[in-house]
Formats: sequence, C-alpha cells, structure tokens
Amino acid sequence: MFAALETTVWTKRKMENKKARKIWDFVLIIIYLLLAFYVSSKILSKNPGIITNINYFEFFIIVIATFRSIRLVTYSKIFLFFRDFFKNRENELSKSIHELLICPWCTGIWMALIVVAIYFLIPFGLGKVLVFILAIAGLGSLIQVFANMMSKPTMGTHPSCSG
Repeated sequence: MFAALETTVWTKRKMENKKARKIWDFVLIIIYLLLAFYVSSKILSKNPGIITNINYFEFFIIVIATFRSIRLVTYSKIFLFFRDFFKNRENELSKSIHELLICPWCTGIWMALIVVAIYFLIPFGLGKVLVFILAIAGLGSLIQVFANMMSKPTMGTHPSCSG
C-alpha cells in the first residue's frame, strides 16, 4: 500500500517537473526571440542595408566563428564547469539551460545571435576582430577534425583535449 502511494507521489512529482521544464523552455524561447528582435533592430538602425551589403568573406567568417563558439560551449573542457554548474542544480530552469548547453543545435541558434551581435554591434572594429579570432580557431578546429579522420586509428586524439 505504501509502495503504491510512494509511486503515485513520485509519478505526480515527475509530471510536475516535466510541466515546469516545458514552461522554462517556452520562457527561454521567448527570451531568445526578444533578444533576436532587439539585436536585429540595433543592427538595422546602425546600417539599414547591412544584410544586403555583407560579402561572402564576412558571411564565411561569421559562420566559422559560430561553428567554433558552438563547439566551445557544447563540447570543450574549458566550458565543462559551466555545463556542470547547471547540470547539478535541482530547479527546472537550470535543467533547461543545461539541456540547451549540451545540444549543439540548441546552442547554435544562441551562438549565432551572439556572434552576429558581436560582429555588428561592438564598435571600433573590436567585434570584427573577436569574431575573426573565433573564425581562425574554428577553421583550425575543422582542420584538426579532418586530420584526425585521415590519421591512423592508433594515433587517436590527445586525451586532455576535447572540442
């Protein structure tokens, strides 16, 4: 009798947690949309024709910088403490943020917004330099991935690195 009651309470708590998680996921989507609208309006108010004036090189730099920032946040050991901070929390908001941080597709949309904001909104060319540095690191990361794919299976990867 007590086991059935305990199972019922546990099931009810689990359903409440799922509901809370869905609410926080929705809140994070709304926050993202508001930030995307804000960043877009700031960029367009600075230079209304910026999207049509971007060249292929700039686009490539932004894409590769976004790739690197996604891998940095989602896979690298340097951000492990950040991912673990949210993983080890009990509240549903932290769990939602942790899920966002370990999913490269989820992290990607946020990192694209951040990289674009850095590139276009940080003044004096500093934003472009920061994104350029990320792009160089991203290209180096891609080269490393391809080199690892082409190398002998016995070589492996360096055990102290990931991402």
